[in-house]
Amino acid sequence: MPIRGDISIGEKALALATKRAVEAAGGLDRCAEETPVGRSQLSRCGSVNDRDSIAIRDAVTIDLLGTRTDGHPFIVRAMCRQLGGVFVRMPDASEDAGGLTLTVVELAGELGDLSNSIRAALSPDGEMGVEPSPREREKIRADILRMQETLAALDRRLADQEGDR
Repeated sequence: MPIRGDISIGEKALALATKRAVEAAGGLDRCAEETPVGRSQLSRCGSVNDRDSIAIRDAVTIDLLGTRTDGHPFIVRAMCRQLGGVFVRMPDASEDAGGLTLTVVELAGELGDLSNSIRAALSPDGEMGVEPSPREREKIRADILRMQETLAALDRRLADQEGDR
């Protein structure tokens, strides 16, 4: 029997995302055929009034079944938001022959790593309070170096493309 009661805003967002993902995947019947989750449980998982949720592997399967409509993959995006992040789809190789988009995606990830390192080091909960410790400074500098390397790769790709003209 599912647990009933008030559910958090994050849980409601996941429920709505599940409902949209099931719809984009072709509905309850198709999702029930492709996962071990039954129709009624899938329906409950998409309800903002029920705490039921599906396993991560089933959520991924349902998102993969879905069509690429605005907001897809719904469940994965909702999970990322709950964790304070965003979902960034990797470019198809055919769309990124020069590797520019992939390099920019890598750069965005590295910027996120750098931001997290700085935030953690300057946090009152950091190793030395709001003053970065030597280890935290070393991590920040390593993140900066990775970003510089990726920026250099991006610059090389742009220069190579310019030379092709």
